[in-house]
Amino acid sequence: MLKFKAPFNLSIQPKQVLWRPLDQVEKDALSTLTLIKDSNSLKKRVSVETEKKVIGSYKLDSPNYLMKIFAQKDIELQTLENEIVLELKKNGVSTNPATITIPQKIKGANLWYSCYIFLKHKYNYRATNFDLHNLGMEIAKMHFFLSKYKNEKIQSRALKKNKLIYDRFIEINKDKKNIKFNKQSLKILKSFSKESFNTLNKNAQIIHGDLNLGNVVFLDDDYPVIIDFEDCTETFLNPLFDIAFVIQRFILETNFSEKFSLVKDFLDGYRSIMKISSNRGDLFIVLQLISLRALLILSLYPKEKESFISLEIEKFNYLYENTIKQRHFIETLEDLF
Repeated sequence: MLKFKAPFNLSIQPKQVLWRPLDQVEKDALSTLTLIKDSNSLKKRVSVETEKKVIGSYKLDSPNYLMKIFAQKDIELQTLENEIVLELKKNGVSTNPATITIPQKIKGANLWYSCYIFLKHKYNYRATNFDLHNLGMEIAKMHFFLSKYKNEKIQSRALKKNKLIYDRFIEINKDKKNIKFNKQSLKILKSFSKESFNTLNKNAQIIHGDLNLGNVVFLDDDYPVIIDFEDCTETFLNPLFDIAFVIQRFILETNFSEKFSLVKDFLDGYRSIMKISSNRGDLFIVLQLISLRALLILSLYPKEKESFISLEIEKFNYLYENTIKQRHFIETLEDLF
C-alpha cells in the first residue's frame, strides 16, 4: 500500500516555520556529515507531526542549505522527486533542485539525505496580478514539460494511487466501507457521480498535485519558485487540478477585492505558454473534487495518524463548503477559460 505523505501545512494559510536546536541524538547521527562544520549552526524544522528522531528537515547556515533526512523506504520517492525537479530546471521552469540528484547515505546510520539551496523568500506574501501572471507562466511551462515526460515508475505509482482512491470512492458510495468521518464529510464523499469524479482523469498527465501557498515561494524580486514535488511522483491527473488548486488557495481563500482580475491575469499567464483544455463547469467540479479526493486519501490513512486527520478533515470540509458558497462567482470565472 502507498505511504501517503502528511502535508506540512495543516492550515490553509501556511504558518511561520519554526526551527529548533538539535538534541544530542540528532547531533550524534549527523556527526559524520562533512558538510556540517559546526552542529550548532544546524537547526531542525519543528514538525506538525509527532517528531521521529533525526528524520525531518534541517536548515544549515553555512553553507546556506536546506537538508532533508529520510529513511531508506523513501529513497525511491526522493530520487524521483530530485530527477523531476532537475529536469524541470533544465527546461526553464523556476524550481529549486537538489544539489546532488541521488540521495546520499549517512555513514553509521540507516538514514539518507538530500540538500537544497535554502531560498530566502517573502513569508505570507500577498501575490499581486503580476506575480500571479508569472506563476501562471511557470505552471504552464511545468505542465508542458511534464506532459512529455516519460517515467514508468512515476506512472506506475500514480496509477496505483488513483486506483486506491477510486476504489475507496466506489466502496463508500455503495456503503461497502464504514469510515468514521463526520456527517458533513460523508455527505461530501457521497455527493458525486462517477462521471463527475472522472473529470479528474480528463487529459491526465503528471502534474504537481499540491500547489498550496507553502509550495510556491516568492523571492526578493517577487518571482515565484515552485517547490516540494513529492506528490508529483505519484499524481497523474487533469492539469486543471493544479490550476484550480492555485485559484482556490491564492485567490478564492483571500480577502482580495479584485479576485476576478487576479484569476484573469493568472490564466493569461498560463495561456501565454499552454492551452487550457476544459469544458464549461469543469472548474467548479474540480474545485469540489480537491476536497473529495483529499477526504478519500484521509480515509486510507492508518489509525495512528488520527492526530492530524481530524484537522485535515475540518480543513477540507471548510474548503468544500466555501466552494459551494462561491458558486456564482466561480461560474463567472468559467468565461475566462
